[in-house]
Formats: sequence, structure tokens, C-alpha cells
Amino acid sequence: MRWVTATDGDKDRPQNIVYFLTGQGIDPDNPANSKFDINRTTGEIFVLKPLDRDQPNGRPQWRFTVFAQDEGGEGLVGYADVQVNLKDINDNAPIFPQGVYFGNVTENGTAGMVVMTMTAVDYDDPSEGTNARLVYSIEKNVIEEETGSPIFEIESETGVIKTAVCCLDRERTPDYSIQVVAMDGGGLKGTGTASIRVKDINDMPPQFTKDEWFTEVDETDGTTLPEMPILTVTVHDEDETNKFQYKVLENSGYGADKFTMVRNNDGTGSLKIVQPLDYEDLLQSNGFRFRIQVNDKGEDNDNDKYHVANSWVVVKLRDINDNKPQFERPNIEVSVYENAEVGKSLETFKATDPDQGGKSKVSYAIDRVSDRKRQFSINQEGTVSIQRSLDREDTPRHQVKILAIDDGIPPKTATATLTVIVQDINDNAPTFLRDYRPVLPEHVPPRKVVEILATDDDDRSKSNGPPFQFRLDPGADDIIRASFKVEQDQSEYFPGSLEFCHDGIVPI
Repeated sequence: MRWVTATDGDKDRPQNIVYFLTGQGIDPDNPANSKFDINRTTGEIFVLKPLDRDQPNGRPQWRFTVFAQDEGGEGLVGYADVQVNLKDINDNAPIFPQGVYFGNVTENGTAGMVVMTMTAVDYDDPSEGTNARLVYSIEKNVIEEETGSPIFEIESETGVIKTAVCCLDRERTPDYSIQVVAMDGGGLKGTGTASIRVKDINDMPPQFTKDEWFTEVDETDGTTLPEMPILTVTVHDEDETNKFQYKVLENSGYGADKFTMVRNNDGTGSLKIVQPLDYEDLLQSNGFRFRIQVNDKGEDNDNDKYHVANSWVVVKLRDINDNKPQFERPNIEVSVYENAEVGKSLETFKATDPDQGGKSKVSYAIDRVSDRKRQFSINQEGTVSIQRSLDREDTPRHQVKILAIDDGIPPKTATATLTVIVQDINDNAPTFLRDYRPVLPEHVPPRKVVEILATDDDDRSKSNGPPFQFRLDPGADDIIRASFKVEQDQSEYFPGSLEFCHDGIVPI
């Protein structure tokens, strides 16, 4: 490699100088690992192993020290620093450290749009000629089918990749892969891969997956509306991301005002009920048909027809038992004599139910809370009859609750009232107000002994009560009949018994 020469100022002594090394590249413990060595006698330094100046494992410079010792290595020592600079040769090809690089470009863009930058590394010395001067090119490009032109281009000095054509279509080709070459001034080259994704723009119209959607639902029970949707619709759109917005088109068909559309988190749309649905309405019983719309721009803009799609919805309505039976006459009053025969028919109730298209069957019953003695019965034609004898003096007026029950599940019940006025007959004899036991002294002249009062439970207004006729029992002993007589008081009432009590007067 080169020599190091040392001189000794002691002219009269033998010039037997010994050389040795220490420092970088010298391993005194294991000389086999050393990269440099020196001829101990001549001072010639030579390389033991190949040297690499380039990264990642090489180094461009080595520094070590040469020692010179006289008297054959037993005397005085001198030293000199040695610096070894490695001169670069073009022994490293360019490399792309990542191997695969990712970039993107927006679809439908113009030619010349920047996609990404590919950067290679060359570990050779950039100041040594053109060893590390890189030139980029595309080795494997993609070709446009219609024109045969390359789709991408690269700036040779910077590695910037651009589009060479316009109007890439993500829906046709969402991804591209090209191979890029970096070549240094010595002709060495390395390759890397550019993976290019075409970013989506909203350039495709939405489409419902069905031209007509069908669903069947129960009518609503009164004004209570279901929370859950009754139909979920799906949309196909070739764009990658969309902000679908759904709506029911006003005046697009019968029933459109009774429904609304909502957007779900997964992009589907759901139909919900917003007004009561009544199967008993003749128009509604035939169902509904209207149009729905989707917009993939997330805004209510019917003018941009390219971004909207329409579809039909048919809703069939199912009947539920949401109506009570209806009585033709909910309140009926009837009069009957208290001696009417058991089994006598009093009145007939008639009820109808609008459910099931008016074909719902109605059965009848009596609410026994209103007829605890079970004096009345009703058959399935709605006719009420006397089931047990009536007694005006016990109950002059009955209010019987009549139930009409439909055949729905669960059934619904309507209530009517039958008022039964029990008319009186003279079926009760008068009774004395009390057991009279007068005391009469002997040997007294004739006199009034006692006033006798009587009452009768029958209806006075029907002449079944007072005035009463008093007389002695015809079967009484002769002595009684000879000693006493009854005088009839012509007044109708006595004080304190003005309504019911009449008297007989028994004087001696």
C-alpha cells in the first residue's frame, strides 16, 4: 500500500527500528480481524481485507497510528498518525428502501396531475463523478386501452410521477401498479413499485335495487304509531362513498302523506308510518302506492337529476281488531209486570263490528255485576229474557249491562244498558203497623179504645194500596161482636203516616 519510514538521531547506534500499528481497523487481540497490518522491518502498510466506503456498513475514512521503536523494539518510541481515505467506485446500485410506494390520484382529473414521488437511494459518493447521480424512468407502465397511450409519466431527475392522460375512471379501474427504475451514472439500476389508487368522486348515479318495493303491515291502533320501520330499501351506487338521503315524493300516489323515509347508518333507507292507518276506511283498505327517492349527494336537490333515483312502494294494509262493536240502540227501557212469566222476552239488542270488513261476529252477554240475582238472560241473537221471577216490592227498577263481544284477538267489548221498570200488581195484603194490645177498665161507658194503623207494600198509584176498609173478624165470638165495633175514619191519612197509613177506629 505505502511505506512509513522512521529515522533515529543516534547515528552511532544500530538502526534496527521496529514498526507496529494501533487504532481503527487494528485488533491486537485477534489479528485475524484486523483490516491493516505493517511490515515490522520495512514499515510497509498493507490492507488485509477488502474495504467498503459506502453505507450502511462501510466507512469512507480510517485513522490509526504507526509506532516506531528502536533497538529492535526495546528502545525509544516515535509515532505518526495515518489517515486512509477510500476513493469511491461505482459499486452500489440504487435501491428503493420501501420496495412498494403508495400514492393516489383523483378520478376524472386532468393530465399532468401529481400522483406521488419515488425516491431511490445510492450509497456511492455523490461527489465522485456520476456514481450516485440517479435518473428515473418507468419500466412497466399501464396503457390506456382506447388510445394505447401510457397512463403515467415520471420526471427523470426528481422521481415525481404524474398522470399522462386525463379522466381516470375509478369505477372501471380503481388501482394501478407500475414499476419504476432508478439508474446511476455507472449504469447500475434498482427497481421499485408504485401502487396507485384512484380516489373516488361522486360521478355515478344511485340506483334502487328494486323498481318496486312491497310490504304488508297492520293498521294502527288508534293514534298510536309504531316506532319500528315497516320497510328497508337498498341502493346500489358504484361510487366508493355516498351520502344517501331518502324521501317520500309528495303527491306521488295515494298514501304518500302517511309515510316518511329515514337514512340508516349503513346507508340503507327505512320507511316509517307518520299518520294513523285505518283498514275500515274504504280507500285505505285497498292499500297504498307511492314513489320514494334517493339522492347520493346528501342534499335535497331535485334539479340534479343525475344524482337521484326513484322507485315505487306498495303497502298492503292488514286489518286488526281495533274497533269495538257498536250498538244500534245503546240504551233501551222496557216495562214489565212483576208477575211476568219466566222466559218472557223483553227486548233485542243488535250490535255490529266494522272490523274484518264488517264480517266480524258479535256475541252477547250480561254483566252479572249489574244482575247479581241472575234474573235476566240473553241469547246470541241479543234477545233479553226473564230468567227468574221479578218482585217490584224488592227491586222496582233494574239496570242491566248488556255486553257485545267481537271475535278479534284480543276481543273488544261494547256496553249497552237495559232499564227494566217492574210494574206493580196487587200481590201484597195490608199489614198492621204493630200488634195492638189496648187495656180497657171495666164498667166504663162506651168510648174510643184505640186507633189502628195499617200499611201495604203495593203501589198506591195503581189502586193497590190505601184507602183500607176495616171491620171486625166475622168469625169472632158473639160477645166480641156485640161489645165492639169498628168505625171507619173517612180521612185518608194520619199525621206521621200521610202516605201509607189509614186507620180503623174501634169504640166501645
